[in-house]
Amino acid sequence: MIHVQDLEFRYRASPFLLAIGELKIAARQHAAITGQSGCGKTTLLRLLSGLEMPTVGSVAVDNQELTGCNDRQLRLLRNQKIGHVFQDYRLIEYLSIRDNILLPVTLSAEPVAESHRVWLEELCQATGIDQLPNHAVATLSRGELQRVAVCRALIRKPAYLFADEPTASLDPENSERVWDLLFCQADRIGSTIVAVTHERSSLKRFDQVVDFAQLVAGGSNG
Repeated sequence: MIHVQDLEFRYRASPFLLAIGELKIAARQHAAITGQSGCGKTTLLRLLSGLEMPTVGSVAVDNQELTGCNDRQLRLLRNQKIGHVFQDYRLIEYLSIRDNILLPVTLSAEPVAESHRVWLEELCQATGIDQLPNHAVATLSRGELQRVAVCRALIRKPAYLFADEPTASLDPENSERVWDLLFCQADRIGSTIVAVTHERSSLKRFDQVVDFAQLVAGGSNG
């Protein structure tokens, strides 16, 4: 479960203020966060994954209060339980598709096991990039890059999947393909999805739709 309570967050030397009374997202639920650009949706995802800490208030993920965690505990949480699909992909161009997808495993200093290789092949087949695992990501289209980013987020079968505009700038066909992949694989492994999206047509897929303007106006969204 995700639980945000009485949260305030400020960036240094900036007038920006994010204030949320309460937000609850149940385990294995799929929640969409909608709202205008620049209102703080990406910041909220960073707070949920422990990449930022609230100025006041609490953020709990999987019954773990993030403000009480040290850096090592936060790294373990992100590596073991959280998958993140960034809007700008954050792939490493000189690495192959395979090595980009396996990056969360290799960065953890955990040996790449046969189970990882099997799961990688399944993900690549599900996304239609199974013929490209040894290609460098610099050769890929935007749709292919996004699918690689989704596979990387799923490689450790995370309990929580945070996606920041995962279909931004994609054509309708590739957009549908990415959503299909996210929901199918998340349901398969029992992941909770929290996705920031401007794509109104995709909202029917979600169990919960959070209007960011109402959320920061002091409302409770559970």
